[in-house]
Amino acid sequence: MEIAYIPTRRRLDLASGEADIGLRMRTLPEGTDDLVARKIGQIAFAIYARTDNPTAVIAPPEDPTLSRQAAYVAEFAQGRTIAARIGDMPIRYQAAKAGLGAAFLPCWLGDSDPDLVQVVKPEGDLIEDVFLVMHRRSRTRPNVTRVANALANLFKRNQKALVGV
Repeated sequence: MEIAYIPTRRRLDLASGEADIGLRMRTLPEGTDDLVARKIGQIAFAIYARTDNPTAVIAPPEDPTLSRQAAYVAEFAQGRTIAARIGDMPIRYQAAKAGLGAAFLPCWLGDSDPDLVQVVKPEGDLIEDVFLVMHRRSRTRPNVTRVANALANLFKRNQKALVGV
């Protein structure tokens, strides 16, 4: 069995086999009766930096009117220098760790790094539901079912870290 993790904002077509399993946050695709979804947990996000009073911010490249996360960072950034615009979360994490500025990160990543300080606590919209989505045809395949169940168990076992507790 081959497992490939593909982080992308692009919607992969589960019906055509671009992927067997998708993890979606907050909103589910509409009008697709062939998709099966189940909530498997939550992920919290917060702003992290090397200090508790950062003067610079690493902002996402998205338009703040089109992305909730970008809007949140834009509000936090008021009065601070935008040091960089980085969409890729691993690179944004490395930039924050290097001291470039405050960055919006998942709590499981930011909280696990002793070099980073949580500047803003996760609350409200910063805690997002995560849904496992599969095509009806894929969910009957034993390998896909095993991976889906393993993902659900992983979220369950790591629930506290994922929500920033």
